[in-house]
Amino acid sequence: MRQRMVVRTKDGKVAYGFTLVFNKNSDGFHLDLVDKNNMPIGKSVYLEFKDIKAIFYKAFIIIQTLQCKEIYCV
Repeated sequence: MRQRMVVRTKDGKVAYGFTLVFNKNSDGFHLDLVDKNNMPIGKSVYLEFKDIKAIFYKAFIIIQTLQCKEIYCV
C-alpha cells in the first residue's frame, strides 16, 4: 500500500511524496516525490532516518453514498 507523506529534514527541507515500503527498523526509505499539487515529478530520493526531523502521514477517507462519492484528506 502506498503511503502519502510529508517529510521535514533536520536541515529545514520539506519533501512531499509516496512510499511503498516504510520499515522503522531499516536505515531509511525511498520517497517518490510529488509537487504541492500532488502531481508526480518523476524523481525518487532515499531518506535516512538520522536526517529526518518529522514525518507527517496523509490519510485518505473515502465516503460513498448512493448519490455521491466524496474523498476527504485528513
